[in-house]
Amino acid sequence: MIDDREQSTREQVAEFKEHLSARFPSQIIDYSEGIIHHDIKTFSQVKSEPLMAYYQRALHLSRRAHGRGNHKSLTGTKALAPVEQVVLNSIISAFVEGLQDEDLRNEVSSRSILSCGSLWRSVEVIKETQQSLNLAREGKNRSAEKQEIQQIRALCDAQFGKSVTSVLADLSSGNLELSRARTCRDSDAETTPQRQQAENPEIQSRVAPETSPEQLQKNFSRELQPKANEQQLPLRG
Repeated sequence: MIDDREQSTREQVAEFKEHLSARFPSQIIDYSEGIIHHDIKTFSQVKSEPLMAYYQRALHLSRRAHGRGNHKSLTGTKALAPVEQVVLNSIISAFVEGLQDEDLRNEVSSRSILSCGSLWRSVEVIKETQQSLNLAREGKNRSAEKQEIQQIRALCDAQFGKSVTSVLADLSSGNLELSRARTCRDSDAETTPQRQQAENPEIQSRVAPETSPEQLQKNFSRELQPKANEQQLPLRG
């Protein structure tokens, strides 16, 4: 790229600066400190961006800020200088606060992630937290599905007096609607006389006395009256 520097693209120049800064961090004078601070402050995950792609962008931002602490293991690593620790904490904080998933972001923030010691370790913490959240969501979904099944069973038993399997079998064969129609007709046949009696006073006045105790007594007396008259007739000698 140095030989073809006149034809180099902006992307190639940026990549060259990144490698040069990573190789000789103390020899590079960065005049874009204000831009880096702005990029860290506004750093966030793009919608639908994979976590590892998001991590690679955070790693690139850390290199631009001459940060360290990108190691995957804490063993055998040189302790960070106070300034380097500040840079690392700012990158990790921006990395976490920029997560798209709000539940994941809140849960990770509650785990004191700034003390993890490296940007890579923060990725591992995020993965572990994501797995825990997924398990919790799956358990919640299973509980909701179980409750729905119980409600469906209770509904089938109350409406049809059958199990869910029987109702589904009737539904697939077309017998469910016929059964419901027959049930509705039987119910209407039982309730129609009562409804008519309650809505029509003439029917109510005509039906009620016939079944009252007073009317039964009168009818019984009327049936016995001819027999009493026969006993009162004089006997012929």
